[in-house]
Amino acid sequence: MSAPVITIINVMSLPFSGGTWLNLMLGAGEDAFSIGEYRDVIYKGQGYAECVTHDTGCEVWPKVDVNDESADVFLQLAEVTGKKVLVVNGSRKTFEWQRHQRIRPVVLYLQRDMRALVASALRKNVHGGFMKTLRSYAHEEVRMRKIIKRSGFEPVSVLSYEKLKADTAGELQRVSQELGVAFDEGQLSYWEKDHCYIGGNRGTLLNMLVQQDKQGEHILKKHQQSGDIKWDFSTYSKKQDLACLTDERWRKELSQWQKFVIDMTLLPFSQLMRLGI
Repeated sequence: MSAPVITIINVMSLPFSGGTWLNLMLGAGEDAFSIGEYRDVIYKGQGYAECVTHDTGCEVWPKVDVNDESADVFLQLAEVTGKKVLVVNGSRKTFEWQRHQRIRPVVLYLQRDMRALVASALRKNVHGGFMKTLRSYAHEEVRMRKIIKRSGFEPVSVLSYEKLKADTAGELQRVSQELGVAFDEGQLSYWEKDHCYIGGNRGTLLNMLVQQDKQGEHILKKHQQSGDIKWDFSTYSKKQDLACLTDERWRKELSQWQKFVIDMTLLPFSQLMRLGI
């Protein structure tokens, strides 16, 4: 009897697009497991995977040899967790590990309004000034499309963050069908599952722990993510479904000129992605 094939959903998105939220929802299915930002393990070179959702006592990652940079990392995870679907924030290096007879890799590209992304990056002072941030996002969008296209992975499903917010269940069902995986109602209450997550967005992870009636201070300490910590804590430390939380700060933070420049510079890239170019 041949070994079972596992599906890896590679969530691809630009920074501050909601990738952590989507990753957690997809990984809350009965047969799924959310890995998170595995590239943190690769590029930090620390030789171990740090589960940020458990301050101590993670039952998954200590059993996986993360120094084995090959398909075996994913196959080990599937065996340890007993799951058939693994969800990971995709990266070019892990793409190479997925070319294995027991792995079926697929891609889910999450897109968000570029004005919200640029405003978020400016707020956190990630790239510097407005034009530098704009150029960085334009470059990253092109680079990501090339990585997806060169991977040859199929199918590739495109998902709008705004549509996901407006119709979470409907959009999850749609992309699940396109990617050939099962939709599970439990994905809509993903915080009820005990995730063993690597990296991720500080606010999203904090909100999940609050939903579980757990303390989340260690998330704030471990995540040296820049930005307004007070706003994050006051917003995400409330028991609320993130699908109901809308961050429209960009409307006031960006000038009319900045919004116009973003529309002319970055939105065409999103349109090309939808056309598969």
